[in-house]
Amino acid sequence: MISTSLASFLMLGVLSSFLMLGRSGVNAQNYTLLEAKARKSLEWFSRESRLANGVTSYSSTSVTLTIPDTSSSRTAVGYSVTYTFDSTAGTFSRTGPPIDTPSGASSTTVLITGVQQISGVNPFNYYRYVTTGYASGFSSNTASNTTEIKQIEISFLLRLTSTTVSTASNKVLSARFILRNK
Repeated sequence: MISTSLASFLMLGVLSSFLMLGRSGVNAQNYTLLEAKARKSLEWFSRESRLANGVTSYSSTSVTLTIPDTSSSRTAVGYSVTYTFDSTAGTFSRTGPPIDTPSGASSTTVLITGVQQISGVNPFNYYRYVTTGYASGFSSNTASNTTEIKQIEISFLLRLTSTTVSTASNKVLSARFILRNK
């Protein structure tokens, strides 16, 4: 009777430790997955924003960039690409030709799912480029039209919910991406 009781307590301890380790492993995997998704989508955006020579339209939830052609002059538009944050569908997507085939057919690619807007923060923020302080005559660095936009910042919240573990979340606030060719 005593050995059965001791064995039951040991099995209970082993089982609870096993469950805790399993949940911790799944939670770590969820955080890793969220981080990888955020990193990949920001890398795509960063690559094209650095190439962009103009912004044709923008809002707090989307931006359309013009990417120059690959000729030596780089003055003609090679293609346009639109990045969109959709809080209703919970997606961050890219509409344009494939990133590795700029001459390909335009399509929409969902880069991340499970995206939410950070409370009180716009998903896209646009800034002028100044080296120190504010630009002459302006009280802030916030851009007010497409010709002033020189930097773009992205902010969003990623959440991944699992049935057996707590919700994994990752708040993403990017560095400001500078449109180098503009």
